[in-house]
Amino acid sequence: MNNFSTILDCSEFVESHLNVVMASMVNKTFKPYLDRLIELKNLHLQNYPDN
Repeated sequence: MNNFSTILDCSEFVESHLNVVMASMVNKTFKPYLDRLIELKNLHLQNYPDN
């Protein structure tokens, strides 16, 4: 994803991050998790624009 992150299991990454975001939406601690999900989505769309 970037020079500081390596995702070994994309499905597990998305699932775990979504769990944190959904459980913590009233607390700002979820923001980095949401940002990483958005970054992954944008990276995916750049590499696979037809999907």
